[in-house]
Amino acid sequence: MGSIILANGASVFASPASVPMSSLNGLSGVEMATFDSLRSQIINTASGANLSTVYEVPLSSLGLGSCSWTAADLNVSSLLSGGQISSEAKNAVLNKVAGDYNLVISTLLEDCPYELFWYDKNGVSINCSVYYHYEPSVGNYVISVESNVYYYFGVAGDYAAGSYQVSPNAIARAQAAANNARAIVARYAGLSDYDKLVHYRDEICALVSYDYSSSGRAYGDPWQLISVFDGDPNTNVVCEGYSKAFKYLCDLTTFNNSSIACYTVGGNISDPYESGPHMINVIRMDDGSNYIVDLTNADEGSYGSASPFLSGANGSVQGGYSYIINNGNAYFTYDSKFVRLFNAGALTIHGTDYAPVAGGYNVNIPSEPSGAQSFIERLYTVALGRASDPTGAQYWLQKVMSGSSTGGDLARGFLFSQEFLGKNTTNEEFVTVLYHTFFNREPDAPGLQYWVNNLQNGMSRQDVINGFINSIEWYHLCTSYGIRSGSAAAPN
Repeated sequence: MGSIILANGASVFASPASVPMSSLNGLSGVEMATFDSLRSQIINTASGANLSTVYEVPLSSLGLGSCSWTAADLNVSSLLSGGQISSEAKNAVLNKVAGDYNLVISTLLEDCPYELFWYDKNGVSINCSVYYHYEPSVGNYVISVESNVYYYFGVAGDYAAGSYQVSPNAIARAQAAANNARAIVARYAGLSDYDKLVHYRDEICALVSYDYSSSGRAYGDPWQLISVFDGDPNTNVVCEGYSKAFKYLCDLTTFNNSSIACYTVGGNISDPYESGPHMINVIRMDDGSNYIVDLTNADEGSYGSASPFLSGANGSVQGGYSYIINNGNAYFTYDSKFVRLFNAGALTIHGTDYAPVAGGYNVNIPSEPSGAQSFIERLYTVALGRASDPTGAQYWLQKVMSGSSTGGDLARGFLFSQEFLGKNTTNEEFVTVLYHTFFNREPDAPGLQYWVNNLQNGMSRQDVINGFINSIEWYHLCTSYGIRSGSAAAPN
């Protein structure tokens, strides 16, 4: 009799938070019982009630019936090899007591992106006590399991108080970040579903930038939503952090249309900026179709309606999808692990960008193009200092008329365009352009000085633009042209 490690460092991967189980290639039997047991214990860890990440799954909860098996029961050639329980037999016992444990862990990551913030993704070890003996009742030798099943989850260094122990300080920091995320959701609770999502995008991109210093660093903060919502301007994230943060805000939201659901999926991307592993969101909207949200690219200078936000794409689940970002196309292929986790319907992307439904939850889509055309021409004049070109003007008009972009989206698109960035404006020149663009007036001296001082003290230009977008002046300016402002300052 002895304790054996049935699985050591089983490879798993990151997934999103709670999505409808109908979107997943689901669990049953042993896997479902294991999931339920582990989930409750993981939630206890995140709450600070139990800082250990060694979790015990009662054997009695697995519904196994017998816990003793012959070689024939396990469908193996022999129980022993060299006087020890054979690897073949160990794997067969593992399948009995843990089932498809990789799918279980993946589904937990899917359901608990916040609660598993501390997990190092280096794998989970599974351990239980077994022994080999002769069983008279069956007239043969058997392997019996005589203990509960233990799962050992490693803790990332940024959050660890030990190999399988989460630091109390990490728990406190995570809980504070979660409260900040809830405050964001509450701030926009009265808006339409579409406008909620727009503001979630804006909030995340205002809170963090891409963490280029993460290369070569051990897995931890930059990959987690904690670094988005912790209130620390020095903590930034990579694609996984952006995606988890957007997913978490969606998970906390009570949408007017309950069918809206957000997933986080990994794969590989090739675009004008990068090539390699990448994580995005796929979101099912109120029209029943799925769209791409790629906040990493939205926060890297392609921010605005030309960035991949509720974007359609061309391609297939197995072959990959191509979608538009500034200065070119991105080609994204799903990691096979996510194809295995989700059913095909959850990963199938609609062929065109999302268009909010006029007269439904997402209202104020322009019915006539004249106001939008004038608005776009004005942006060319005040932001870029020139008349519009036909191709560009038509592109922006389509975005506004489809309802997929707000006035704020267009303003960001212009102000983060390569053409505008190439002007290399000083802080004072930049703020002056913002007053012209958003307020249709010259800056007042106190206001100009206020924003210039903020920029000199480290505030990003993106944050300043968000401040202008969330103004009542911008709301009224956009309303005068008959388009949605994208502002949280709209009067009730």
